[in-house]
Amino acid sequence: MFQLVDSSSMGSLSNSIAFFQAENIIVYNNGTIKNNTVNIEICELGKNINMRYKDLIRDKTKFHKSLDEFYCFSSNNGDISLFYYPNIGTSSININIILKKNSYYIPEKLQTLIVSENDLIEHNNKSSPINKNYIYYLTAGYSSFSHLDKISLWK
Repeated sequence: MFQLVDSSSMGSLSNSIAFFQAENIIVYNNGTIKNNTVNIEICELGKNINMRYKDLIRDKTKFHKSLDEFYCFSSNNGDISLFYYPNIGTSSININIILKKNSYYIPEKLQTLIVSENDLIEHNNKSSPINKNYIYYLTAGYSSFSHLDKISLWK
């Protein structure tokens, strides 16, 4: 899950101000490059967020934001593999932020909040060793001087 936020208030920005575009890029060692558009949509439990996280989403709202303020990769994209194989190649997902022309925001005042589900193993908890949790990441601000600012998620 990810959302664009105003760095001064941490409030989420609507798609009337900015929106995301994403692509999956595969670069093979033989020089072949494949680009595929990755569809992005509003997050929805059971659609693009696994139902096994339903209790966690309802109970752990530490970030005080509702689910419909976040964007997710569409389930219509199918499986997207992120990989790095030294003798084969690598893949990535690039997420670009597009500010609309009527926006009064500048890139330096924007950040992206990324929330990722994470299953942690609690070795001392024999009855329930899998602990479902979230990891939060806030990107640095962006730059007005670079058209190359984007978020790249690599594995």
